[in-house]
Amino acid sequence: MYKQKNKPSGIIILLSYIPFLDLVAGQFYTIFGLDSLPQIFHGLLLIFFIFLILLIKKRKAMPLFIGNTVNISLLLLSYMVIVAIFSIAAREHSISNFRSLLQVAYWLFGWWTMSLYISSDDDCRCLLNGLCVAAIYGGVSVIVSVFLGTSKYDDVISGTGGMATAKSLGGILGSGAILCLWHLRNRIFLVRFGSIIICLVGLLFTFQRAGQIAVLVASLWLFVWNSIMNKSSKKSKLIYEYTIIILVSSILFIFTLGIQMFTSRWDDFSRDDPNKYGSGRYGFWSASINHYLNEPWDDITFGIGYEGVKDLMEKEFGTRLHTHSDLTDILLMFGFIGFCMWIIFLVSLYRSIKRYKKMDDTYAICMSIFIIFTIQSCLTGQIYGPHIMFYYMITLTCILFILQQKVDSKYNE
Repeated sequence: MYKQKNKPSGIIILLSYIPFLDLVAGQFYTIFGLDSLPQIFHGLLLIFFIFLILLIKKRKAMPLFIGNTVNISLLLLSYMVIVAIFSIAAREHSISNFRSLLQVAYWLFGWWTMSLYISSDDDCRCLLNGLCVAAIYGGVSVIVSVFLGTSKYDDVISGTGGMATAKSLGGILGSGAILCLWHLRNRIFLVRFGSIIICLVGLLFTFQRAGQIAVLVASLWLFVWNSIMNKSSKKSKLIYEYTIIILVSSILFIFTLGIQMFTSRWDDFSRDDPNKYGSGRYGFWSASINHYLNEPWDDITFGIGYEGVKDLMEKEFGTRLHTHSDLTDILLMFGFIGFCMWIIFLVSLYRSIKRYKKMDDTYAICMSIFIIFTIQSCLTGQIYGPHIMFYYMITLTCILFILQQKVDSKYNE
């Protein structure tokens, strides 16, 4: 699966620990009340990422397979900074308008740093090892929290893995299960099977519905690709294996807890008030769209900023939160221009993956993780979740690097 070129550098090994440490920092924040720990952790790492980029003596171009997407992300971040500065200066919003952007800057600079320092399949393997460990640790943490009785919901047995919320953890567990399936394909079956089960059971016990929907859609994509779209003479046994695992684990989970407990998390769709649908998401989204359509032209074009959205949500729903979707968040915060740039970013990332559609199941795995990222982004909001965005982007970049290596090896034969 991997070409042996050289051992990973010390920097790559160090960077591979970040996804795991990110989860630990989040647990310390929740369990011990260390409110500023994740911010300090991400702030220090952001400085470290910038230092590593500056450390490169000779100017190094981004890998071609991801270069356009990186350029778009740089433009997006620059635009966000301009809007944040304007909101602070003209609207007299608090400095948190700018501080919130540090979360976006963290995962972007982390992703750029990884992209610049990856130079071999062994580097990718090292980073993917760290991502698998983080996902397994997250799954174990959720299962342990269930047994400790730290359920977030009154009507179901659930756990958040010691985190404040399982919203971002769902993306890590869902994409982590698929990553373990592919990355551990050469390990003994019990290791691969156990890793996938831990991630899937952890995801199910979070009762994070957006994550569960995302994994369901991604799993259907893998099955359809392998059954219909895979033009190879040999179908991927690995994907069929995953299909069986996810079906059996889901059935056993529902059978063990009872169908009533599993469906109770969906009873908000049977309420008379549509604004309660999806834990209030329908209300958040409809209020956001209505407000956006009635804004003056400058707010429609450039947005109302991070604090402007928080003010709106407090006025409408009595609490300061975001709209729980990157689409409505970005549309309100950064206006039509920012929204278009975000869509262009997603399309560029999609095209970076799509160019390898004639490759083996590695392409299907990569696209399935992109599907999870996109659905989570739309249904719950991810862009201000630095640890989950870092996880997505590093996973996709490493797999894309390996795909490009396979293409290059074919041309060199």
